Amino acid sequence: MVIGNPKLAAKLFPRIHRVFSLLDRWLLGTYQGCASEKHLARYLDEFVFRFNRRSARNRLLLFGRLICGCLKPVPTYHELTAAPAPLRLPERSGVPIKS
Repeated sequence: MVIGNPKLAAKLFPRIHRVFSLLDRWLLGTYQGCASEKHLARYLDEFVFRFNRRSARNRLLLFGRLICGCLKPVPTYHELTAAPAPLRLPERSGVPIKS
């Protein structure tokens, strides 16, 4: 962990610094400083989606994914903002795994 000089952190971890810098600029540019903490997970999902596809070469594959996304049922606002369900451990041969 680098504490203190942010320029040193940018030199040691240039890719991480770039991603967080892009995220910061995207949030400020897109949401004009009005991004709420309540929807932060959705904002991050959208950023990851855009970041992972920023240099995609196969536009037909992207179009296919867009069509698939359009055919999925649209979640309601309540579903988007509801607390996530607790994580359940997988079961093996019908016997629950003890935690």
